[in-house]
Amino acid sequence: MDNSDFNNQDKTPPIIRKKLARFSFFPRVTHESTGPVTLAEMFDRIRSDEFEELAREIRSEPEKRKRNALKTHLPCASISGIVDGLRKDAHSEGRFTPNGYLACDFDIEDFNGKSAEEIQLLLKSDDHSVGVFLSPSGGVKAIILIPIATSPEELNWIFRCAETYFWKSHGLKMDTRTKDSVRLTYYSHDPKAWLRNGPAKVLTISPQLPKGNELAVKTVPKQADAASEPASEVEPTRPNAEIIASVKAKSHTAAALWKGNWEGNVGPSQSEADFSLACSICEETSSHRQQDEIFRLSGLFRNDHKTGRAIRAAREEVAANAAIRYSVDFPRTAYDETESLAEFPLHCLSGVAGEMALEIARITASSNVPLAVASVLGLSAPASERA
Repeated sequence: MDNSDFNNQDKTPPIIRKKLARFSFFPRVTHESTGPVTLAEMFDRIRSDEFEELAREIRSEPEKRKRNALKTHLPCASISGIVDGLRKDAHSEGRFTPNGYLACDFDIEDFNGKSAEEIQLLLKSDDHSVGVFLSPSGGVKAIILIPIATSPEELNWIFRCAETYFWKSHGLKMDTRTKDSVRLTYYSHDPKAWLRNGPAKVLTISPQLPKGNELAVKTVPKQADAASEPASEVEPTRPNAEIIASVKAKSHTAAALWKGNWEGNVGPSQSEADFSLACSICEETSSHRQQDEIFRLSGLFRNDHKTGRAIRAAREEVAANAAIRYSVDFPRTAYDETESLAEFPLHCLSGVAGEMALEIARITASSNVPLAVASVLGLSAPASERA
């Protein structure tokens, strides 16, 4: 995937694209789309008193579960494109046409002491914003211009760039659930809903994700986990696109997970799906930075914390499986250390864990690296290797 082409794809002047903007209207989130709606038509209904009573009830409800249930009585629209029929699987089934817009959600819990009015002012002043309004739950939504994406992977990349942009420019953290290309945006009530009259700028997309995890550093407490950071980062040896292709080619399940379709494929929850996909990625690359970048491009990405947790667990799983396989394939009590270290993927273990395994192997009589790794991970090594 060559992200450097994103900024040159759409030649439609932003002001013309804004006038031609069409979204699919859904009477309810579970219904089929009933036709197109314009941005102006949507904002006219949001400014009216049509949903005032329901919005007041939602905003006064303290329980999130009940708020979410109440919101299902509101109509909604697919901001990022036109949907033919139901939203579910619309992209994979070719029923979705992107339009170059992105709905960005900013939840109340991420306001960091600012009021909704202050958040709205920040977003209205941003050159990329086309419209800004209060969400049904009292958060703030902004609709921005983006390059037209041709795949879910491209839209995920654009989302990550938008997320980084709003954090760096305004100190605002976006809700990561809005990265779904066919995610629906609920109508709301906001008499002061703002719609830009003049031209807006298309968000510039970086050809690379920023190195490191800048958002996580400032929004998620760093965990005291020996596997959370590598002792020394391994540089990628293959491009992201090649690894993504290998991951999707592993199995039908892996391909479905990459698209974000986890229900009915792996386990009872998305956490199992996250772990399974992370294992597939870690089997293809030992670069921790690249593992993180690639997972974020998948349809399963939700937030920094869940991504980090899945990848850390997957690294240990891949290392453990490699240790067991190596012990079975090479049953010996002693071998040349340089040969064994080259053959065994110690890079799967990071930081203190990897160093501990290596030290155990060096000081024991057998110099058995797989057995040392197994002991660090708390595994039971094969009987043929216990000495």
